[in-house]
Amino acid sequence: MTLLLPNYPPVLCITLTQCPSEVKRPARIVHLNPRIARKLIMGAWWRESSIPRHLLDQEKDQGWDWVKLADGIQREQDSEEGTQKRCCVAITAENRTLFAQGAIFYRLDALSLEKPGLPAVYVEWVASAPRNRRNLVGKNAAFTGTGENLVAIAIADSIYNGFDGRVLLKPLDTAVEFYKKMRFEKVLDPADGRSYYEIGGEMAKAHIRLRGWKL
Repeated sequence: MTLLLPNYPPVLCITLTQCPSEVKRPARIVHLNPRIARKLIMGAWWRESSIPRHLLDQEKDQGWDWVKLADGIQREQDSEEGTQKRCCVAITAENRTLFAQGAIFYRLDALSLEKPGLPAVYVEWVASAPRNRRNLVGKNAAFTGTGENLVAIAIADSIYNGFDGRVLLKPLDTAVEFYKKMRFEKVLDPADGRSYYEIGGEMAKAHIRLRGWKL
């Protein structure tokens, strides 16, 4: 399996909408290594002075250790058996190059629930920076569009690897409506009856076309 981003960085042109001006700003995709994860996420997201501490403490992803994750992926890629089945990237925006506006961690070794037996990308973690979350800052978000672009990156990798855009995930309760708006559909795992959300085919490709990315 091949990850799209290391081989074709110019293919994906990311833009975020700066608030409140609604101006489109170019953004960059960066692969998270431990140093970058420590500096851009762990050392910045949860030290946001403009957001009350008690609100930050309520966010379920505060305990996600992006540094440990990035370290594990880097070790896999450096080993002889590194197969590049996991990817972890962040989006940084123009004029905030030292701040990650969001990050995503996904695997390329999953199987679809909508189309059993076929390969899919599985999103383990995806999060926008606290300063971009409306539940924390209301209309004062720094940027919008971060989450949609992160998920679109996973869709793009799915298409590039021949998975027909299939992306599977189990969202936090607070994120279910977000994925429904992206046209993810609820699916059940027949093994245990747990619910997941999945997108693929034309619905997935629509997100790529919307951004002008190559299919």
